[in-house]
Amino acid sequence: MSTGNGATIAMLDSGLTPHPDLTGSWSTLYGGNVVAGYDFISNQTYAADGDGWDADPTDTGRQSDASGNDIGPYAHGEQTAGVAAALKNGTGVVGVAPAATIVPVRVMGDQWSIADDADLAAAIRWGAGIAVPGVPTNAHPADVLSLSIAVPWPTCPTELQEAIDAAVAHNVAVVVAAGNTWTDSGPRNTIDDTAPATCDNIIRVTASTATGVLEQYSNVGTAAVPATIAAPGTIRSLCPLAMPSCQDGYIDTIGTSMSVPHVSGVVALLRAARPELSVADITTIITDTATPFSTPCAASVCGAGVVNAPAALSRAMAGVTPPATTSPSSTPSPTVTLTTPRVSGTAAVGQTLTVAAAAQPSTAQLSVQWLRDGVAIPGATGRSFRATVADLGASVKAQLVATLGPSIVKRTSTAVTIRRGTLTKRRAPRIIGTARVGLRLTARHGAWSPKPSAFRYQWFRDGRKIAGATTAHYRPTGRDKGHALSVRVRVKRSGYASGSATSAKRRVR
Repeated sequence: MSTGNGATIAMLDSGLTPHPDLTGSWSTLYGGNVVAGYDFISNQTYAADGDGWDADPTDTGRQSDASGNDIGPYAHGEQTAGVAAALKNGTGVVGVAPAATIVPVRVMGDQWSIADDADLAAAIRWGAGIAVPGVPTNAHPADVLSLSIAVPWPTCPTELQEAIDAAVAHNVAVVVAAGNTWTDSGPRNTIDDTAPATCDNIIRVTASTATGVLEQYSNVGTAAVPATIAAPGTIRSLCPLAMPSCQDGYIDTIGTSMSVPHVSGVVALLRAARPELSVADITTIITDTATPFSTPCAASVCGAGVVNAPAALSRAMAGVTPPATTSPSSTPSPTVTLTTPRVSGTAAVGQTLTVAAAAQPSTAQLSVQWLRDGVAIPGATGRSFRATVADLGASVKAQLVATLGPSIVKRTSTAVTIRRGTLTKRRAPRIIGTARVGLRLTARHGAWSPKPSAFRYQWFRDGRKIAGATTAHYRPTGRDKGHALSVRVRVKRSGYASGSATSAKRRVR
């Protein structure tokens, strides 16, 4: 029915190394299904390749055992790419969409570390074919972005949500892992503590077993952050020969990371068969045609069911029946009514406000315009509005107009005043280097959402300020020997209240 030929999947993952089931050989990164990609990891602690952003998405990431010993590559991107689009070449395994194009986009680095918010947002835009300053345009814009990544962020970073919204506006589907609980018993973790699954405008994927129930390791959705669809999470896929447990280029692997490329592959099959389908069309098709779980599970918790490629393709290729037309009537057009618009959400920089109102009859056309201090905000014409620094201290409200023939009614919501946003800590500051007298220590400022524009440092000895120690570097002296050092980082960004966090203590030898 479809092999994915003509569709493109951008794999936002750890990059790739050559594999015959993807590129046709063990020596060439590109070829077969794989075309030129990009590396979007700027943090050299994570990148492990000696440079920042560049046009080489080769996977250089390593993994360590419990004792910290290097045990070789982990090749996460190779495994997910194999599930999505391994070649149908008479050997090994076959991907869901074996003729789809793969664009490797490197956002996962050494020791399973994930790129910073700004890097990940840039990778999403680039994969979708949106221009990114300083980077050549993606010559193969994706139909679907496959993100088999999950980190413990309780809220979606602003930069990430804006990038996702931009991708979807370009009709690019964004498929994201629900995340893994990694326990053999007990309650599962929920999606609402795992980003980018906490973001909006995405397809959230849980993991199903071969018998059609939810895998024990799969995170689950909630009413606030519901799962979208499930897909097989235990699968045989690709690996480099140097990877531990790799058997002649193949490995058994598990996780919602493997469920995501199943769904991304099905999206590619649909787009190859019906290029005009919108992201909303595709989401509706895969959820409407999903195979029910063998053990009943609420759709918000597990997803609509297990993704069913043949059923989805049958629905898509059958086309959409246009709505029935009605005969002209001499009955006068009814008068339109509109309830008072109500704005919900947090009125702060970086947060999203949503307006709700109901027009009657339901056939009335409803338009929205957000106002700042009574003046229309350019481009702010959707039900949702994300406040920016330009809105700080301003009075913001939504004006709605309902139209049905000659009948027009206009209503405006109550105004809200936009206050400063909040800088959210995602990862605490830490001290790197050897804690020994005379050797330099360096403070890492941690990870914040959104990314701060300025950082200030203060070093402490046993919880007391060290006079003059206010830079990112500190060289312990004899006074520090046997004492515990820590560093506090203050962060600032225009339009946001400043924040601070303190690292764990390091005892000086």
